[in-house]
Amino acid sequence: MRYWIEGGGPVKAGLEDYGLFASAPLALHEVDPAAGWLDAAERLNGAMVDLFYDAEEGRFYDAGRGEETLFIRERDMSGNDVPSGNSAAADLLFRMPPTSGGNRYREMSEGIMRTAQGMRDEPLSSGNFLCVLEDMLAAR
Repeated sequence: MRYWIEGGGPVKAGLEDYGLFASAPLALHEVDPAAGWLDAAERLNGAMVDLFYDAEEGRFYDAGRGEETLFIRERDMSGNDVPSGNSAAADLLFRMPPTSGGNRYREMSEGIMRTAQGMRDEPLSSGNFLCVLEDMLAAR
C-alpha cells in the first residue's frame, strides 16, 4: 500500500514506491553484506518485477497488474521531487548483485534506459535517470 491512515491503506503502492523502498535494504546490504538485508531487497525487487513488468513489451508500468479500474496503464518517465517509477526501477535493477538475478536485471535496467527520452532536452526532469546513466557508464 502507498500509505497507512487510521488502520488502512486504500491506495496500492506504485512502481516508484517499490523501486525506492527496495533500494533501502539494498543500500544497507552494500554497507554490511553479512546482515541479511539482501533477502529483503530481493523479495521486494521480485515483487516489483512481478507486478509492474510487462515481459511481452519489455517495459515497466507505474500501476501494477490487476488494476482493472484503469483505462490505460500509465508509464510516466519524468521525475521531479520524487523520482519516476521507471528511474527508481532502473537504479534498483542495475544495483542488484549479479547473484540475485544474473544479467536479467541489468538487461531490464538497460531496457528502461533505452526508452528514457528527454534527458538531454529536460535534464531537470531526469535527475535520477542521469544518476543511473552515470553509474552505468562508470561500470563499463
